[in-house]
Amino acid sequence: RPPPLLPDEEAAAPAPAAEEADAAERERRAKEEDDRRAKEDEERRRVEKQRLLKARAAEIVRRERMSKGDAAERFRETCRRSQEDLRRSRHSS
Repeated sequence: RPPPLLPDEEAAAPAPAAEEADAAERERRAKEEDDRRAKEDEERRRVEKQRLLKARAAEIVRRERMSKGDAAERFRETCRRSQEDLRRSRHSS
């Protein structure tokens, strides 16, 4: 029969229930960490998607402005030509 454990030895030997509780706690912490990482990744993806959408929108706006500018330029050119044509027709008559 083994000699009775001294109080120090008894405290040092972890009880199976305590080991299980530690394992459960470690598992819970690992899951929390995974969840946190997943949330951060999701947030990063969302932010990146927003950035891309904004960049695309800015590109579209730039293109629109350019084509509006081009259209305005063409209109001015047409007006100038028709003014010149008018002057010419007046001179010739």
